[in-house]
Amino acid sequence: MWLVSRARHLPNAITLTRLAATPLLGVAIGAGAYDAALGGVVLAGVSDWVDGALSRRYGWGSVLGSYLDPLADKVLINVVTVALASQSLMPAYVAALVVARDAVLLVGAAVIRYRRLQQVGATSTFFKSSDAPPLVIEPLRISKVNTALQLSLCAVTLASAATVVPLDASAVVPPLAAATAATTVGSFGGYVYHALWAKESAVFRWGEGGGGEGGRGSRKGGEA
Repeated sequence: MWLVSRARHLPNAITLTRLAATPLLGVAIGAGAYDAALGGVVLAGVSDWVDGALSRRYGWGSVLGSYLDPLADKVLINVVTVALASQSLMPAYVAALVVARDAVLLVGAAVIRYRRLQQVGATSTFFKSSDAPPLVIEPLRISKVNTALQLSLCAVTLASAATVVPLDASAVVPPLAAATAATTVGSFGGYVYHALWAKESAVFRWGEGGGGEGGRGSRKGGEA
């Protein structure tokens, strides 16, 4: 039983490891070690699949995981995007849009969560993921497309810079970057609309309550 109780925290441990290692990818890109960075991105993708598979297979999802997993994904995309832009491998305007969108969404989600907890007199549980239900941000269709484009742009750009992959993406990156920028702006506008003007928005909702072992959240449900 002791081993089982510890094993259920494995998905979060994998996610935290991925999150902690992400800055190393930025350092590798900044140092021109594109092969190593590409390998790191591949490993990050594999670890993302593994922690999600474990959560689904054994019911090891948690409220904390519902926050950590999308956060780790966003940090990975932002770090890689900024690092590639700093090396002039990716248009700087794309990196600026990606970072600005995610920063505003993060602050906005925190404000919405605080106001909701304030309404029920539970602001003291703001940082206690096990004592309060998670704020779940359901991804819009355009946001799903945007995430796919962001990942594709990072992967193609990094692969074209690496020596282990014989890929010339000079003709692919500009239109892919433009599509990524357009969907980034579009998805941001969609979330702003649902947050400020939609009366009954299904995008911002509250997940199941916390309470330790009983509070289980989806690890992917809140990824915007």
